[in-house]
Amino acid sequence: MNLNEAFKTGLREIRAHAFRSILSFSAVSVGVGSILYTFAQTHGMRAALDRSIALMGAGRMQVQAKRNYASRGFSPGLTWEDVLEIKRAMPEMQMIYPKVRRWNATLHYNGKKVEGVAVEGTTQDWRKRDWVYGLRGRFLDRWDVEN
Repeated sequence: MNLNEAFKTGLREIRAHAFRSILSFSAVSVGVGSILYTFAQTHGMRAALDRSIALMGAGRMQVQAKRNYASRGFSPGLTWEDVLEIKRAMPEMQMIYPKVRRWNATLHYNGKKVEGVAVEGTTQDWRKRDWVYGLRGRFLDRWDVEN
């Protein structure tokens, strides 16, 4: 059987069983489309993960106080001097910044009092991140840090 004869036989079979041929073609098309969609989604998730990792920076280390820690008076906890010491000891770190978060705080501003406020504060070093997210509020300046 030569190639020309095989091609004619294939066309004859497709015409003889048109509905079955359409169903088979549709099933193969949907399967291929599903696989391509899965690959595209996986690639998109990987690209988003790579962007997030690049945004976090090269060296990421988080130092925080233990939860429900009761000091015995040996240490004042993490201080600004600790931040400066970490910066001195690890110059390869792109940025080191303290962050303070308080929930259910009371805010006094222009003679008004607002209760139940969530407040998060950090230093101007945080700006080095070039965040793509929208920001509200202001950064702490040197006076805020020292007082």
